[in-house]
Amino acid sequence: MFLLHSTRTKPLGDSAHLVDLPRCVTCRRPSRVPHSTIRFASADSKAAALIERPPHEQVVRLSRLFLPTFNAESLSTSKAALPSLGLLLRGGFARQSSAGIYTLLPMGLRVVQKISAIIEDEMNGIGASRLEMPTLLSSALWYKSGRWKSMGSELFRLKGRGGSEYLLAPTHEEEVTRLVADEVQSHRQLPVKVYQITRKYRDEPRPRSGLMRTREFYMKDLYTFDADEARARESYEQVRGAYSRILDRLLGANHGAWLAAAADTGAIGGDLSHEYQIEDELGEDTILKCSTCAHAANQELAQSSPRHDPSVLPISAQDLRVELYELANDPAGLNAADSDAAFQIAAERSPARLWAVVVPRDRSISPVQLRKAAAQDLQPLHKSSHCTQPGQFSASFDKVTVLTDAECSAVEAQEVCDAVAAGISALLNEDHGTSAGAAPSLEDFFPPVQSLQASALVDVPFMTESSIELSYGNYREAADGDACSSCAAQGRAGTLVASKAIEVGHTFLLGAKYSDALQVGFTPAAADAANSPASSSQRRVPFQMGCYGLGISRLLGAIAQRSATLGGQHGFVWPRSMAPFQVCIIANGSNADGLAQVLQALFHRPGKVTGCSSDHPVVANDVAIDDREELSISRRLKDANLIGFPVVVVIGKAWREKRHVEVIIRDAQSVDGTIKCETTLIALD
Repeated sequence: MFLLHSTRTKPLGDSAHLVDLPRCVTCRRPSRVPHSTIRFASADSKAAALIERPPHEQVVRLSRLFLPTFNAESLSTSKAALPSLGLLLRGGFARQSSAGIYTLLPMGLRVVQKISAIIEDEMNGIGASRLEMPTLLSSALWYKSGRWKSMGSELFRLKGRGGSEYLLAPTHEEEVTRLVADEVQSHRQLPVKVYQITRKYRDEPRPRSGLMRTREFYMKDLYTFDADEARARESYEQVRGAYSRILDRLLGANHGAWLAAAADTGAIGGDLSHEYQIEDELGEDTILKCSTCAHAANQELAQSSPRHDPSVLPISAQDLRVELYELANDPAGLNAADSDAAFQIAAERSPARLWAVVVPRDRSISPVQLRKAAAQDLQPLHKSSHCTQPGQFSASFDKVTVLTDAECSAVEAQEVCDAVAAGISALLNEDHGTSAGAAPSLEDFFPPVQSLQASALVDVPFMTESSIELSYGNYREAADGDACSSCAAQGRAGTLVASKAIEVGHTFLLGAKYSDALQVGFTPAAADAANSPASSSQRRVPFQMGCYGLGISRLLGAIAQRSATLGGQHGFVWPRSMAPFQVCIIANGSNADGLAQVLQALFHRPGKVTGCSSDHPVVANDVAIDDREELSISRRLKDANLIGFPVVVVIGKAWREKRHVEVIIRDAQSVDGTIKCETTLIALD
């Protein structure tokens, strides 16, 4: 019988194991217990004694571990489609509770704990303090920051008995800002770095890719608070260095094991952002990296130099792509029946602006570059969103801004105007003939052309200086094969190469966004010196913040995917820093003397057994003994390959006959798909 627990206390006895159940089942998260100790209580006493055990008693016996493995034939077709998920299920690492929600079993939890330990070590190294904030948050601060609305359907929202609104936290910027603001009053208390490792929640519309796109996930989030922007940037670079060390320790320092890419700040906000990616065809992000320099960026943010080959550049209106945009939640474009009084008043005070974006027909528009150029959020203009009844188009605009991509510079300005006019005409006549009513007139859509007939759309009067603003810039989405803009600025020739990648971390330099939104800050040095409470409260300076996330369960899923790719369908090939156990010893009860000698060698001469150049002792509870004697040696070897132990020691026939043990070393050597797999016979004398 197996005993399962998910509390903060070490189990009683040797046959109870840590599992990590979804928070909807159990609300307590297990913590790591020092490797060299075990807690147990006698039957007649409630007080637990803490006893040091010798190393050979700290090894984990798989016969006592909850380890439900199964073969590939028992795996459903849908789960077998993703190699890493299939192996995680077959190897007893995890079980699916529901869509996007997983239970971590003892093997999976060990990997998560190893990832967390490396992260915690590096966070401590930069002076960050660990805390734990609530998962269930009040909506009050989220209303103040504006994210209760802007995050939309991504939030899990719920109400208490009295009608109070809450959410399951996907991130903690608001909560940590209030916490620090309540405790930090003076510049003397800065900088502050706090982090947590906890569960987060996001209402994914379509959970997929195993542990990499889930509704409940483990994450490390760090928050920094500094007195000014210069110090905040120093903290940002300090954390980036820590992230580099974390990923090197987890994935190896080989070039290409992971990469950092410039990225958009998105819903989190801020002025500077980087993503930390593991290249994999399963990834949902497209990364563009230069073949010559070190530049890399997410395709959303990446910029490229304009093409110069005349044969591929547009020369007329027919070669252009035009898309129309309006200001998101533009009051002038709202139906009166759907807009509140504030929006209607704003609409009366300012003219509505139409944005036309022009790029070559073979290129896509970059939403990020468009947002940066407009300095505000835009949304595509769709006729359906402004039709109260078939044929009735309620929106009208008084200004048109035409954003033309630099690759269209060879096209005459009048040709650009013709393309925009044709795009507007196409919008107005959209679905005409399939619905009741006449198509909206150009005069209704764009009042400044009251005197213009629809048949004269291409005439110059439509594009007057009073109604049109024409500007050039970089509005196209960079693509594979484009010229690197960083190299071009330095007179070099570099080409952008596209690859798919899995995002496992993200860093943001937030500035004062959340401090301003929540109206918090600290007393600056000058006001502090005046020692005047009244003046201090009036002269508070907002914190300069940074936030930094690492997806721990996503790291598990992404590294599992790479390990599954290296090991094939037979099992994982984990980095040694992440393997659930460094060494697995397969032994029968009849070979007890051999087991004792192997353990002695591991603890005192590990290099002889593990094949490592270092002769540092192996951590005792990083050794597993597969003593499941109901299984054959061959079945246990298959399980060892499936789970991915880097070193497997078999005490079998060779021991009985020649006093030799069989050592199998299976290590990832590089990110190019090669592995080290060696089998040798070793005499321990």
